[in-house]
Amino acid sequence: MKRFWSLIAASLFAAGCSPAGGAQVHKLVTDQYSITLNGDWAEERSTDPERRSFYSKAKDVGLVMSALPIGPPRYDTGVVANKMVEFRLAGEEDVAKNFNVKMTIAEPMVLQRPWGHAIAYYGSDSSGRHFSYAGAVIPKAVISIYVESPTASEHDLKVILDELLSSLEFDKTNIPMTDQHPKLEL
Repeated sequence: MKRFWSLIAASLFAAGCSPAGGAQVHKLVTDQYSITLNGDWAEERSTDPERRSFYSKAKDVGLVMSALPIGPPRYDTGVVANKMVEFRLAGEEDVAKNFNVKMTIAEPMVLQRPWGHAIAYYGSDSSGRHFSYAGAVIPKAVISIYVESPTASEHDLKVILDELLSSLEFDKTNIPMTDQHPKLEL
């Protein structure tokens, strides 16, 4: 399992890739991030302006992307990342209770990066649904990508998430650090 997370961490927010010949390409640009969606991703309605939902019929995969702005900027991104993990896991538990399913979630990973912190976890439930989450906590926002499917395998979702992450762009400015605490520049 550690190898899986090492691979996710290595590919998390890597350089972009090109779409296969003839595939549909959607470039989504927000104030916090941009991402390229290759294939038949169709946008679904969302009542939250910070959240974008898509569905791929060919992959039978749902995708939710969001950016939660942080203001003023926070340089203690590790604290924010760990709190985000708590919120995400509580949300997953609520879904399990509401749909009366048993859920298994791998231990979430929170990894420090020069630009902030990366978050990742994956899991499945007793209905056969698989899901995977990747997040980036930067001083100005929490960027989240969540994929789920009732039919795709854990491996299939990893491949889809890797493809999405390879095209994700956001502010990767290094956070200046001291030995003890983040250095705040005014």
